[in-house]
Amino acid sequence: MAISQNVTKILQDIDELDLFSNISDEWSTLLNESDDEIKIKKLYSALVKESIRRETAERLAKDAKSYCDLIQEQSKQRISNLKEGLESQIAFLTQQIKDLKAESSKNLDYYRNELKKATRNLIDNKN
Repeated sequence: MAISQNVTKILQDIDELDLFSNISDEWSTLLNESDDEIKIKKLYSALVKESIRRETAERLAKDAKSYCDLIQEQSKQRISNLKEGLESQIAFLTQQIKDLKAESSKNLDYYRNELKKATRNLIDNKN
């Protein structure tokens, strides 16, 4: 009974302050209930529903944050893996380019020397 009296006092204070004047029709219907016992039960029920909604929303927000953090971490890891893979590929291709340049330079020197020999032989044969 002490709880009911406290709740009734709170409800009277709320009515006096007119805190619910801008709330939906559901609340105004609830607050206009003439039977205080029914009013208390309905308000308690509404309080429980809102509490559950809030807790659910908080849990969903926390789950969403955890999911976002997980996705962010996975994205960072994927980017890191791609970066490492690309750096490795670039290093490999750079080395291949160096090797091909060296081989090309050797081939060019070889063909220059062969051209010189052939030119000397041709000159020697004409003389």
